[in-house]
Amino acid sequence: MRRLPSGWYQARFTVPGSACTECVNAPSTFATKASATLWLAKQRTLIAEGRLTKSTRVLCVRHLNRALMPEWNGSKLTEIAPAQVRA
Repeated sequence: MRRLPSGWYQARFTVPGSACTECVNAPSTFATKASATLWLAKQRTLIAEGRLTKSTRVLCVRHLNRALMPEWNGSKLTEIAPAQVRA
């Protein structure tokens, strides 16, 4: 979270456990730090419950298409070893 020159707050987060370096931004800025903190808390709850928001799904699909599909397109999941993913 950061305070913008306007005095409003921008909230964003990275998806836990992902290799993405991109962040998911809140759909709007917030007038107070408390509002931004509340939005972040709700997003963490949704992630913990396995209910990704639309913006999080978009981020994950983008990462999948950029980083994973070129390597494993057409492969069955059972054919991909954990060591290959970590490499």
